Amino acid sequence: MAWMRTRNAPGFALVAVAVTVALASTACAAGSAPAAPAATAATGEAPGAVPTGAPTTPPATPPTPRPSPPPTAAPTAAPSAVPRSAACAPGPAARATAGAGVTLRQYSDGFVDAQIELTDSTGMRVFIDVGNAEAVSRPPRAGDVLVTTHDHPDHVSTDFIAAFPGHYVAMGDGLVLPWVRITNVDSAHGSEGGPARLREGKPFMVSNHIYVVEIGGLRIVHFGDLGQTALTRSQLDAIGRVDVAIAQLDNPYSGIGVIDHIGYDLMRQVCPLILVPTHMLVSPQQDAALAASTWPAVYSPKDAARITPASLPDTTTVLFLGARGARLGRDLGLARSPW
Repeated sequence: MAWMRTRNAPGFALVAVAVTVALASTACAAGSAPAAPAATAATGEAPGAVPTGAPTTPPATPPTPRPSPPPTAAPTAAPSAVPRSAACAPGPAARATAGAGVTLRQYSDGFVDAQIELTDSTGMRVFIDVGNAEAVSRPPRAGDVLVTTHDHPDHVSTDFIAAFPGHYVAMGDGLVLPWVRITNVDSAHGSEGGPARLREGKPFMVSNHIYVVEIGGLRIVHFGDLGQTALTRSQLDAIGRVDVAIAQLDNPYSGIGVIDHIGYDLMRQVCPLILVPTHMLVSPQQDAALAASTWPAVYSPKDAARITPASLPDTTTVLFLGARGARLGRDLGLARSPW
C-alpha cells in the first residue's frame, strides 16, 4: 500500500522532492555531482525517479506565438518546376489553322509499332522508323523521305535504308523540301535502369532523336523512344506546338511505365492535340486504360487516319489505330474516331 500512501499524501511527496533538490544544489555548489537518492521501502521507486503523483517543476513559459499571416492565393510553381510548352496555353497559337492535312498510318505487330507513314494531299510520303520493310503501304518513290529516331531493330531496317530511292535523313540531321520540313531535337532513350535525367545546359549522351515534321499544315512530332524524366526547356522550345504526337507511354527498355507515369508526364509537357501511343506491347490493356482515364480516347479499326487542321480536337485526345485499336475500343467502351 506504499503507492496508496504516496498518492494520498501529496505533502509528504513534496517534502521529499524539496529535500532532494536542496541536496543536489549543495553538491553542485561544492563542485561535485549530486548523489542519487536511494530507493525507499516506503515508495519502492528506483534511484533518481520522482515518486508517482509528485508535482514536477512547471515548464518554462513558451514564447508568444507570432501572428499568422493573412491567407493568400495558392503558391505558383517554383522556377525549378517541370517546364511546359508555350503551346499548352489556350489560344490561336496552340493549334494549326490552315492546310490540307495528312493521312497518318501506323503499322503494328508483335514487335514493331512505332512505324509511321505520313502522306500529304499530293501523295508524297514521310516514312518514320521503318522496322518492317514489308509492311509499307506501297514501295517508296524518289521524292519520299525516310527518317529514323534511333538504331534499335524495331525502328530501323538497314535493307530498307540501303534500297531507299528518296531522301534519307541521317539520325540527327534535318531536311527542308517544298512540301515538308523536318527538324531534329536531340534527346535520350533511357534504359532498363531508368529514364535519363537531363539538366538544362548540361551535355548528355544523345541516344534518341525527336523529329518535328511540318507537313500539310500540321506539326507532327515522332518522339521515338523518349526515355527522360522530363523534357528540358530548350527541348520544349525546339519542339514547339504539337498537333499530333507519336510517342511511347510504356517501355521497360526506356525505364518508363504505367507505375511511374513518366511517359504520361512527358506528354503533359507538350500538350499534343492528338496522341498516337506506341510500344503498347507489354501490357496494352493496362496502358490503354490508364491513357483513357488520363485523356479522352477514341479508336479506329483502320490502321490509318485522315487528319486536317480543321479536324483537330480542342484538347489532348488519344487515338488507338488498327486491329489493336478495335480490340481496345471494344474492351474499354471507347467512342469511334472521327478521323
